[in-house]
Amino acid sequence: MPVILNDFPIGHFIDSGHPYTSKTYENMLTTIDEKNIPLLTPKRGEKIDFSSGIDVQVLKPGGTYFTDDVNQNSVVLKITDGKVTFLLMDDAGLEAEKFSNKENIQDSEVLEAFKESRDRVISIALIHEELHEGGEYESLNFSLYLEKLAENLLNTYRVGHSHISLDLDLEDNVFFDMDIAVPLGMIINELVSNSLKYAFPGRDEGKIQIKLLSEWVTNEPNNKEELKRKDTKYTLIVTDNGIGIPDNINLENSDTLGLQLVSILVDQLDAKIKVRRDQGTEFTIWFNDIEK
Repeated sequence: MPVILNDFPIGHFIDSGHPYTSKTYENMLTTIDEKNIPLLTPKRGEKIDFSSGIDVQVLKPGGTYFTDDVNQNSVVLKITDGKVTFLLMDDAGLEAEKFSNKENIQDSEVLEAFKESRDRVISIALIHEELHEGGEYESLNFSLYLEKLAENLLNTYRVGHSHISLDLDLEDNVFFDMDIAVPLGMIINELVSNSLKYAFPGRDEGKIQIKLLSEWVTNEPNNKEELKRKDTKYTLIVTDNGIGIPDNINLENSDTLGLQLVSILVDQLDAKIKVRRDQGTEFTIWFNDIEK
């Protein structure tokens, strides 16, 4: 998604009369690849109209969301769907260069580039799909959403990883508002994708686990005017028993766009994150869902 179709209309892929589903985006990206459709790196401030309800604006590094070491070829999509706004970042310069010189690169490189872009899009599309099926527009059954996301990721990286398991340890019917569901879903997508791609080289067996734990906390009022409020503290743990993330990779100063995106989204959730490198890799993220 960080690259924009140049001379092939978006409307050919997406029928505005139907809801956007993960299959819609999957078909769109497959068609782009099969037809060798030209792609163009977007210009600053350019907008793409998917529908009357979704606005996508292309940003460049240098704003409040970015650090000085972000690749200057990076492009961030600021996506607004109704009242929900979130960011999607990728290296558009690198993607555009790959796609414009397909004859000079291996098919596997093209496939990996599409997988990464597609997975980020699908992690969002599945949220819209779950909202549409559930008839809810303010909150999402995150438990059901994670089951679908896990299935999609396993299907995407199944080649060469037929015995890699992805286990979910979740409470039933955990609901989040969209301002939590979207960034949290994208974080999980990035972390699990990294495990599937890098944690098990030369191995045909492995295990990835996603845990989501909750704890009710009662906040006593500071004065008579305030009401007693119940908040929920959540702990997300994504772990694998692979080779472990290298010691030289620092989440806060990573040069990989996926981990940069995780860091940005953790800040967006006002959350805390910790990485453990012991018999694999474990990411632990703590965040709150404040009662409204």
